[in-house]
Amino acid sequence: MTQLTTDVFTPAKRPTITGVNRTHLSQEIDWEIKKGGWYVSVLGATKLGKTTLVKTALGKVSFSIFVNGNSFLEGDNALWQKLGAALEIPVSKETGTVSGDKSTWGFFAKFSATLGLAKGEGGSQVGGEHMKQTTSTNAIQLDAETEVIKAFELLIDKGMTVAIAIDDFHFVTDVERRRSLIKALRPVAGTGVSIVLITLPNRETDPAFDNTNAGGRHTPIKVPTWSLEDLGKIAYKGFEALNVQASESIIQELSKNSFGSPQIMQQLCLNLCELENGVTETVPGPQPFQLQEPQWWQDFFGSVRDPQSEQWLKILINGPKQRGHERKTYRIGSKEYDGYELILFVLRDLGAKPTVSLDELKTSIGMRVYPERKNNTSSDGKVASLYNKQKVNAMNLEAKINNLHVIAHKIVDGLKAVESSTEDSDSYDDDDTIFDEESIDVAGNRPQPFFEFVKDPVKPCINILDPQLCYSLKWHGGKMLK
Repeated sequence: MTQLTTDVFTPAKRPTITGVNRTHLSQEIDWEIKKGGWYVSVLGATKLGKTTLVKTALGKVSFSIFVNGNSFLEGDNALWQKLGAALEIPVSKETGTVSGDKSTWGFFAKFSATLGLAKGEGGSQVGGEHMKQTTSTNAIQLDAETEVIKAFELLIDKGMTVAIAIDDFHFVTDVERRRSLIKALRPVAGTGVSIVLITLPNRETDPAFDNTNAGGRHTPIKVPTWSLEDLGKIAYKGFEALNVQASESIIQELSKNSFGSPQIMQQLCLNLCELENGVTETVPGPQPFQLQEPQWWQDFFGSVRDPQSEQWLKILINGPKQRGHERKTYRIGSKEYDGYELILFVLRDLGAKPTVSLDELKTSIGMRVYPERKNNTSSDGKVASLYNKQKVNAMNLEAKINNLHVIAHKIVDGLKAVESSTEDSDSYDDDDTIFDEESIDVAGNRPQPFFEFVKDPVKPCINILDPQLCYSLKWHGGKMLK
């Protein structure tokens, strides 16, 4: 069967030919949802297929509701309206209440077979009181929260499995607002409804769960970046469908530069076939066509561009808006970099990895900027990496990394200082000032967080939360840093 290459490798849509089932993750999510009444946090970086995994699981339950975290930026005010709309219970936007005339509710028509209702029976025999609304002034209103919970109880009592999923739960950045949502959903979970929260890594112990009485009913599921083996399966499946083949070294090179993202792997395979080898559809013939590797890998990888992640990278390189004097710069070779440029330069030099410990970053910066030229061998015979720790500490790197974390979580047009840098800092400008999210003037829409400083007391680290940003840092960061 002849297939178009663009139908085989599909970076912009869900694959049908080159899909790879991460069975263990699917089974784990299925199991937690089937238990009923649990909070399930699905954790992972962007573009790893978390939403696809959850939506696939939701397709196996009797009834599910899928909403985006953007709906709840102000807390749980919109919760009952969203749930009511999905259940076809008419919650008023103005009053937050529900009409007492249950015969008008779409809920009973929607679930009439499940609830065992005769046609046209409406809510007259189900869900307690039935009140006919006669005039607008005489309208009887019911509490929306109470009625939505009653509706879920009816469905669960009839043997249905029900789940609610909130995508991008991290968009609700305020801990108290997240906590209010978790607490508001507690009586819903109490009926047996599963609550799935799709969010970013390192939220296993989200403080929003503190003081919610959800302890013992919360399971975090980590969605890791794709392994080289799983990424390779995308290539093998697609090449077989197109009657082409590539060497193991080519597939390994594509996989390594996908940074754990199936989306990037799909794009690289598509470009290798179409742009490098002219394969636009299944190649006829009894023998597979042998794909050739690009003449220059750097040009090949550099041809894949993502304007959004490149814009993010530019924002990080620039750092917060400068005020006062010019920033202090540091020399590496023949180039001068300010503190923010230096951090991105070294992250790129370390391989643009998704996670880098603060210690590794500081050591790498120290060895490049303030090396100590001493011959010092450790007890195991290895030459120790020496640098001037005092000077590196005076660079106040933690403050700069924190500022990048804040910038990455909100689009900004200005920053207000909330804490000054340490007095022994070697900076003569205020670019070491520490900022927090509450002090940011927001301009435009909230972006997907893409850079994170995890201030773990034992092992603080930097996470790049979008594989496409890792890719752009490696293959386009060099020119941008120049």
